[in-house]
Amino acid sequence: MIQGQLVDVVEKMPAALHNLRQPFTDVTTIQEAAIAPLAHTIAKEATIVATQAPPPTTTTTITTTKTASAATEATTATTTTKKTTKLTAMTKFQQGEAILLSANRPVKADVRGNLGEPSVVTNEQVADWLKDRWQSAKNMNGEPIPGEHWLEIDLERECLVTSAFIDWEDAYSENYVLEGKKSKEETTWTLLANSQELKSTKRSAKHIEHKLALKTTSSPTRHVRLRIISTSTRWGSSVWRLQIWGHAPLEDAK
Repeated sequence: MIQGQLVDVVEKMPAALHNLRQPFTDVTTIQEAAIAPLAHTIAKEATIVATQAPPPTTTTTITTTKTASAATEATTATTTTKKTTKLTAMTKFQQGEAILLSANRPVKADVRGNLGEPSVVTNEQVADWLKDRWQSAKNMNGEPIPGEHWLEIDLERECLVTSAFIDWEDAYSENYVLEGKKSKEETTWTLLANSQELKSTKRSAKHIEHKLALKTTSSPTRHVRLRIISTSTRWGSSVWRLQIWGHAPLEDAK
């Protein structure tokens, strides 16, 4: 009898197991049905976000590196061009020590003054107190002519100017500039030096000497102007000598 009952239980077991599994199967099916639309929405949103996301950091870094490299190359090219231009300009002039470029060169001034002609400042004569110096004064009392005044030297060829020497009388100036230009047709003057850049000052009887190192330039200069902005005494400014030093063109040596 017991054996029969065991057989009966074994035969009915598959059906019982199937009934027992059915509720779980139904729950899984319901969950899958509910989750499927949500999963589809999440996947769609992820696709949109991925499309709108910025490019990878690596790409930005590469672009920045390329830009910096291009800027460096441009700077190097500019520096090389400047050096080449300066070197080319230097080869047009005599090398070695600077020479006096202004000796006996023509000079003009904005005013005649009361003493010597403007040309006396390039002839190296300093013996005659009345005739060997130029002065921007109205009369023999040395009364100054109002305003700025200038002396302009024509070097008569393009030179590479490097320094200047001004031999003032006691009626001197501490407020002036030296300017240059390549030709008389040019209207713009280039600053070469000013009175604040004095290299040295020397005083003696009736002489105050100023030496100036001019600003470095590779530009050829033919006309040099001493522009006196104001006098430093109660007299009109007076100049014994105005010397311009530098390098002459190679043609001068032929």
